Amino acid sequence: MYFYAGRYDLALDSYQQAISSDQLDWWSPEKAQQLRFQIWAHNNPTPEPTPTDLPVDPNEYYILAAYSRFRIMLLNLVQGDVIEAEAVYNQLQQLFPPGQPGSAYAELAESFWIAYQNTYELSLACSQAVAYARANPQTILEPIGGFAHGFQSFFYKAEDICPIKE
Repeated sequence: MYFYAGRYDLALDSYQQAISSDQLDWWSPEKAQQLRFQIWAHNNPTPEPTPTDLPVDPNEYYILAAYSRFRIMLLNLVQGDVIEAEAVYNQLQQLFPPGQPGSAYAELAESFWIAYQNTYELSLACSQAVAYARANPQTILEPIGGFAHGFQSFFYKAEDICPIKE
């Protein structure tokens, strides 16, 4: 939400934490198991499995790290640092090749980047990213929000992926 408020320093810090911190609850296997157990128990009152019987999504970190890099790329462009944005874009492409967890966000970034390189207009490039998210909600929107991250999680709409309008 910092990005929307123009608090780019705090947004960058949040995205960097998602990439590098091992102290965040949401990518703790124990926390993920607990949340999944609570959701399962809510929907299936009897019989109840133990929390360890429920699977932990091994791709969660990669998905959030890739999305965070996409948002860092946007932050750099909003702040006028095209060179750093391109470096982050290239890193995203290298770290998340097709078929790997998080690769959907590398593809999202590619759709944005191509449009940006053709027009150098952030709003038009964002429109392309929004269209990509709208066409791919299962791989772009659902993994970063919704019930998979608890009942109080943010539910992303395609327009939330790239909120830049000029």
